[in-house]
Amino acid sequence: MEYPRLLACLDADYTRLRQVAARELTAPVPSCPGWSVDDLVQHVGLVYLHKVSAMRQGKFPRPWPPEVTGPSLDLLDREYAQLTAEFAARKPDEETITWYDPEQTVGFWIRRMAQETVIRLLAELEDKKIIAMKGRNIAILDQKKLERQAALVN
Repeated sequence: MEYPRLLACLDADYTRLRQVAARELTAPVPSCPGWSVDDLVQHVGLVYLHKVSAMRQGKFPRPWPPEVTGPSLDLLDREYAQLTAEFAARKPDEETITWYDPEQTVGFWIRRMAQETVIRLLAELEDKKIIAMKGRNIAILDQKKLERQAALVN
Protein backbone atom coordinates (compact mmCIF):
# COMPACT_ATOMS: atom_id res chain seq x y z
CA MET A 1 0.00 0.00 0.00
CA GLU A 2 1.29 3.47 -0.85
CA TYR A 3 2.13 5.90 1.97
CA PRO A 4 -0.57 8.47 1.12
CA ARG A 5 -3.17 5.68 1.38
CA LEU A 6 -1.69 4.47 4.68
CA LEU A 7 -1.86 8.01 6.07
CA ALA A 8 -5.46 8.35 4.89
CA CYS A 9 -6.33 5.03 6.58
CA LEU A 10 -4.56 6.12 9.76
CA ASP A 11 -6.56 9.34 9.80
CA ALA A 12 -9.89 7.64 9.12
CA ASP A 13 -9.28 4.94 11.75
CA TYR A 14 -8.04 7.44 14.36
CA THR A 15 -11.15 9.57 13.74
CA ARG A 16 -13.45 6.57 14.08
CA LEU A 17 -11.63 5.29 17.19
CA ARG A 18 -11.94 8.76 18.73
CA GLN A 19 -15.67 8.94 17.97
CA VAL A 20 -16.45 5.47 19.27
CA ALA A 21 -14.28 5.81 22.38
CA ALA A 22 -15.86 9.11 23.37
CA ARG A 23 -19.24 7.39 23.75
CA GLU A 24 -18.32 5.16 26.70
CA LEU A 25 -14.81 5.24 28.17
CA THR A 26 -15.75 2.90 31.01
CA ALA A 27 -16.91 0.06 28.73
CA PRO A 28 -14.82 -3.13 28.82
CA VAL A 29 -12.76 -4.18 25.80
CA PRO A 30 -13.46 -7.91 25.37
CA SER A 31 -10.36 -8.63 23.29
CA CYS A 32 -8.16 -6.96 25.94
CA PRO A 33 -9.20 -8.63 29.23
CA GLY A 34 -9.16 -6.23 32.16
CA TRP A 35 -9.02 -3.13 29.95
CA SER A 36 -11.63 -0.43 29.61
CA VAL A 37 -11.99 1.76 26.53
CA ASP A 38 -10.16 4.42 28.56
CA ASP A 39 -7.18 2.04 28.99
CA LEU A 40 -7.18 1.27 25.27
CA VAL A 41 -7.27 4.97 24.34
CA GLN A 42 -4.41 5.73 26.75
CA HIS A 43 -2.43 2.83 25.25
CA VAL A 44 -2.82 4.16 21.70
CA GLY A 45 -1.88 7.67 22.83
CA LEU A 46 1.26 6.32 24.49
CA VAL A 47 2.15 4.29 21.40
CA TYR A 48 1.93 7.46 19.30
CA LEU A 49 4.03 9.36 21.87
CA HIS A 50 6.65 6.59 21.85
CA LYS A 51 7.03 6.71 18.06
CA VAL A 52 7.25 10.52 17.97
CA SER A 53 9.90 10.47 20.73
CA ALA A 54 11.88 7.73 18.98
CA MET A 55 11.89 9.58 15.65
CA ARG A 56 12.85 12.89 17.26
CA GLN A 57 15.56 11.48 19.57
CA GLY A 58 16.90 8.83 17.21
CA LYS A 59 16.60 6.26 19.99
CA PHE A 60 13.87 4.58 21.99
CA PRO A 61 12.83 6.69 24.97
CA ARG A 62 13.87 5.43 28.39
CA PRO A 63 12.44 5.01 30.93
CA TRP A 64 9.11 4.03 29.46
CA PRO A 65 6.22 4.62 29.82
CA PRO A 66 6.16 8.15 31.18
CA GLU A 67 3.75 9.23 33.88
CA VAL A 68 0.63 10.57 32.19
CA THR A 69 -2.06 12.74 33.70
CA GLY A 70 -5.29 14.08 32.38
CA PRO A 71 -8.02 12.56 30.24
CA SER A 72 -7.01 9.77 27.87
CA LEU A 73 -8.84 11.36 24.95
CA ASP A 74 -6.75 14.52 25.39
CA LEU A 75 -3.59 12.37 25.31
CA LEU A 76 -4.81 10.58 22.19
CA ASP A 77 -5.64 13.85 20.40
CA ARG A 78 -2.39 15.54 21.37
CA GLU A 79 -0.18 12.62 20.41
CA TYR A 80 -2.02 11.95 17.15
CA ALA A 81 -1.41 15.59 16.19
CA GLN A 82 2.29 15.20 17.07
CA LEU A 83 2.54 11.92 15.16
CA THR A 84 0.96 13.25 11.98
CA ALA A 85 3.06 16.43 12.19
CA GLU A 86 6.19 14.29 12.47
CA PHE A 87 5.14 12.19 9.48
CA ALA A 88 4.40 15.35 7.47
CA ALA A 89 7.84 16.79 8.28
CA ARG A 90 9.68 13.68 7.08
CA LYS A 91 9.86 11.53 3.97
CA PRO A 92 8.81 7.87 4.22
CA ASP A 93 12.27 6.70 3.14
CA GLU A 94 14.02 8.87 5.74
CA GLU A 95 16.10 6.87 8.18
CA THR A 96 14.87 6.53 11.76
CA ILE A 97 15.08 3.97 14.53
CA THR A 98 12.59 1.08 14.52
CA TRP A 99 12.49 -2.31 16.21
CA TYR A 100 12.71 -4.05 12.81
CA ASP A 101 16.37 -4.07 11.73
CA PRO A 102 15.77 -4.56 7.98
CA GLU A 103 13.60 -1.42 7.79
CA GLN A 104 14.82 1.64 9.70
CA THR A 105 12.56 4.23 8.04
CA VAL A 106 9.75 6.65 8.78
CA GLY A 107 7.67 4.65 6.32
CA PHE A 108 7.90 1.66 8.66
CA TRP A 109 6.26 3.74 11.41
CA ILE A 110 3.60 5.09 9.03
CA ARG A 111 2.60 1.53 8.17
CA ARG A 112 2.81 0.29 11.78
CA MET A 113 0.76 3.17 13.20
CA ALA A 114 -1.93 2.61 10.57
CA GLN A 115 -1.99 -1.07 11.62
CA GLU A 116 -1.94 -0.28 15.36
CA THR A 117 -4.84 2.12 15.04
CA VAL A 118 -7.11 -0.14 13.01
CA ILE A 119 -6.37 -3.10 15.31
CA ARG A 120 -7.32 -1.05 18.38
CA LEU A 121 -10.41 0.29 16.64
CA LEU A 122 -11.53 -3.25 15.84
CA ALA A 123 -10.76 -4.39 19.40
CA GLU A 124 -12.97 -1.63 20.79
CA LEU A 125 -15.81 -2.44 18.41
CA GLU A 126 -15.63 -6.21 18.79
CA ASP A 127 -18.74 -6.83 20.89
CA LYS A 128 -20.74 -3.78 19.83
CA LYS A 129 -20.78 -4.12 16.08
CA ILE A 130 -20.52 -6.56 13.26
CA ILE A 131 -17.39 -5.86 11.31
CA ALA A 132 -17.21 -6.91 7.69
CA MET A 133 -13.79 -6.78 6.10
CA LYS A 134 -12.97 -7.01 2.44
CA GLY A 135 -9.34 -6.21 1.73
CA ARG A 136 -8.58 -2.95 3.54
CA ASN A 137 -12.15 -1.68 3.32
CA ILE A 138 -13.93 -2.06 6.64
CA ALA A 139 -17.66 -1.73 6.98
CA ILE A 140 -18.84 -1.29 10.54
CA LEU A 141 -22.44 -2.33 10.76
CA ASP A 142 -24.64 -1.71 13.75
CA GLN A 143 -26.24 -5.01 14.85
CA LYS A 144 -29.60 -3.42 15.78
CA LYS A 145 -29.80 -1.59 12.46
CA LEU A 146 -29.14 -4.87 10.65
CA GLU A 147 -31.89 -6.59 12.66
CA ARG A 148 -34.37 -3.81 11.83
CA GLN A 149 -33.49 -4.01 8.14
CA ALA A 150 -33.86 -7.79 8.17
CA ALA A 151 -37.29 -7.49 9.83
CA LEU A 152 -38.45 -5.11 7.11
CA VAL A 153 -37.38 -7.53 4.40
CA ASN A 154 -38.97 -10.61 6.02
